[in-house]
Amino acid sequence: MSKELLRAVFASRESEDIVCVIGGILGRKYRGFQMDFDASMRAMGAGNLVQFKLIQDLCDEGVDYYDLGMDMNYKRRWAENRLEFVNLLVTP
Repeated sequence: MSKELLRAVFASRESEDIVCVIGGILGRKYRGFQMDFDASMRAMGAGNLVQFKLIQDLCDEGVDYYDLGMDMNYKRRWAENRLEFVNLLVTP
């Protein structure tokens, strides 16, 4: 497995960045930090293509798990399952 822990994947069109995906690897787990894209290019599907390429690369590196972070509608198409956590504060 690669020793580089930070990942940044970009897609450009006519020398302008239109998609950026940033995250990091710890062990065999990847945690996505930020994804950004030029909304005027939405019809091209560049964000989906970059996400797919990132997943392929992570699989090739032996990463087993992709933590998408907070639950948001646009992330659900990439998630196999959803975890819900409940915070509980107990005081005397």
